[in-house]
Amino acid sequence: MENKELATGNGFLFRFVMQIFHFITFFLKNTKEPFTLQGYFL
Repeated sequence: MENKELATGNGFLFRFVMQIFHFITFFLKNTKEPFTLQGYFL
């Protein structure tokens, strides 16, 4: 049961982090900054 709950928690955390990542990417594209943070994530 603990393993299942842990996997669910990790899945939620992963989706949460990816949401933030997409928001940052979307924000950077809209602001058209001369630099990007892409190098830090890829």
